[in-house]
Amino acid sequence: MCKNCVKEPQLDRGDVCLDSGMYMGNYKGCSSCQSMKMISNKKVEADSNEGDDGWDDAEENDETVVFDHICECLHVVARHRHTFRLIKNGKYQEYEMSCLLCGYGRAEVSVIPRDPRQ
Repeated sequence: MCKNCVKEPQLDRGDVCLDSGMYMGNYKGCSSCQSMKMISNKKVEADSNEGDDGWDDAEENDETVVFDHICECLHVVARHRHTFRLIKNGKYQEYEMSCLLCGYGRAEVSVIPRDPRQ
């Protein structure tokens, strides 16, 4: 991935977790062709592992989507990884994003009507 194409590598994005798209505010331009156009996200791999019952085991309920941010000259600017998992017996959803261009973000959301943490 190319650190010369981004303004600040691995920004801390707090609880922002993009599973598609890109953060153009951090894009400096392609270091290969000097273009500001980034025309595609190319899917690299998708991984979904469900447990036997489909819900109870957090480690077996990870779903990861990986794609590359690619310039029109086919230069790979960054690899984007988004992971979704169920945690704490399925009571919470955890989202995580890691990307040179889009930054790092992590969020945990309750799926039960009353979140006991609040």
